[in-house]
Amino acid sequence: MRWSVVLFPVSVWAMWIGNPAQPGLQTHGIAMQSEWCSLRLTYLDDWIYHQDIQDKYALETVEHVDNSIQLSTHAAVLTFNFRNWIDIYGLAGGSRLQVNEEIFTKPYLGWGVGGKILFCQIGNFRAGTDIKYFQTDQTPKYFLGDGQAYNVVFPVTLSYQETQFALGISYETSWFCPYAQASYLISDLDALPPKKAYVRFPQPDSTADIPVSSSNGEKRWGMALGATILDKKTGSLAIEWRLFNQNALDINGEIRF
Repeated sequence: MRWSVVLFPVSVWAMWIGNPAQPGLQTHGIAMQSEWCSLRLTYLDDWIYHQDIQDKYALETVEHVDNSIQLSTHAAVLTFNFRNWIDIYGLAGGSRLQVNEEIFTKPYLGWGVGGKILFCQIGNFRAGTDIKYFQTDQTPKYFLGDGQAYNVVFPVTLSYQETQFALGISYETSWFCPYAQASYLISDLDALPPKKAYVRFPQPDSTADIPVSSSNGEKRWGMALGATILDKKTGSLAIEWRLFNQNALDINGEIRF
């Protein structure tokens, strides 16, 4: 049975980045027609299908073991927009984690805050920047090893935080707006005390404690490619693909009030 993924556990998952021109894409509200502020509501489905992780304090004498994660998140995002140039948003939803084929969790709360600034507009070209903070606490319910499930009898809580920066450009037409972003991701995952998971083996009255160490992502730099489809400047549908620091897909739909 391979317990390496527990000794060097989960880390780094990031949320969607979004179109750098988003603050100025939807200019007409369904109910509100204010020229200086608005509210937008978004539903997003974000799936990180591969991301490499590493032990934060790995020793040179310890054999390096490759680990990866998957994370799916369903969340709602509420955005306050000012003058079609600045977005301030908060998000909340459920996140579910898988590490290799060994650690699984049920959905737990994930939340975040962030902001986006559209700072340049030349013709149809747009440039903007985004920064966000995201956090979720995950508690594994069982581990898999050698084809058997090992129930966690005394759980360990894995507290994850990340900060993500992005800078990108886009080209806007009347209904379509493709974009490209460069991103930088800082993320950490620490087990809360006692930093151990106690598991029960299939044999009667047989348990073991598994230490959990801190970890982070192997790569910080990444990029995102995406496109937004506009509906009469009141709503949009977007798809995004992220790569290098993680491999992920995101689909989201948004309306402006």
